[in-house]
Amino acid sequence: MERVTQCNAAAVNGGGEFVLYWMTAYRRTHFNYALERAVFWATELRKPLLIFEPLASNYRWASERFHQFVVDGMREKQESLQNAPITYRPYVEGSFGEGKKLFARLMAHACLIVTDDYPAFEIPRWIAKVASRAKVLVEKVDSNGLFPMRATDRLFLTASSFRRFLQRQPPPQFPLEDPLAGLDLPRLSNAKTWNEIGSMPASLNRSVGSVSGVKGGSAPARERLRIFIGSNAASSRLSPYLHFGHISSHEVYRAVTASRRSDTAHFLDELVTWRELGFNLCALANNYVLQNV
Repeated sequence: MERVTQCNAAAVNGGGEFVLYWMTAYRRTHFNYALERAVFWATELRKPLLIFEPLASNYRWASERFHQFVVDGMREKQESLQNAPITYRPYVEGSFGEGKKLFARLMAHACLIVTDDYPAFEIPRWIAKVASRAKVLVEKVDSNGLFPMRATDRLFLTASSFRRFLQRQPPPQFPLEDPLAGLDLPRLSNAKTWNEIGSMPASLNRSVGSVSGVKGGSAPARERLRIFIGSNAASSRLSPYLHFGHISSHEVYRAVTASRRSDTAHFLDELVTWRELGFNLCALANNYVLQNV
């Protein structure tokens, strides 16, 4: 599968307690290849599925605005997944280092770890560190865009060259809309509890506050999308929801192409060509991570 990358040489631990999906970039439960892969493993092994969505306290540009947006999405999932056949555990780190200790305990009980193959920011470094320390298989899964990042090893330097390349590719494949639908898995009977969504860390930059009237989560993202495709608005205002993984480009693409808007070509060029050209650079440029960590 072009979207799945094995990150270490460790094996699956069939005696583990659960399959661990470490949710870092695709903070959604729909149109998510990584979640779909975690569901595959849990079904294959007949093990419970634990979704662990952490939020660190010390990432670059950490602010109240970013934190609140992500936490909004966490609270939404916490409510929507109450009766789901999986265990969802969000976690907001109170102070530096707490999350690492918790994650180490989870790794010790996991059959394997599935995570998000996001090529930018600090996530590649986090994955590399976890993969080097984990005693079980670690896989990262690409659910960034319509075109799999690692289906080519060519670095495209212009949008025009990348656009021509995309035009020669087969029609895009789509992940399952809801990987949890109809799922029948054993439940995690002894699920550990912790301070899931506590108060905001004291280290946050409070000068960059949350934006009034803007709420994170998949439901607000879908509402923005509904308004965009039903209006003449020039901007979709979906950027933060795509950035924080609250909505998938697959879902946006499907809705826009099925809409009655006649001016979608430029929007789709931004969504697919320009956005995925950036992923191509981040994934394949040898000096990208070094310059941006």
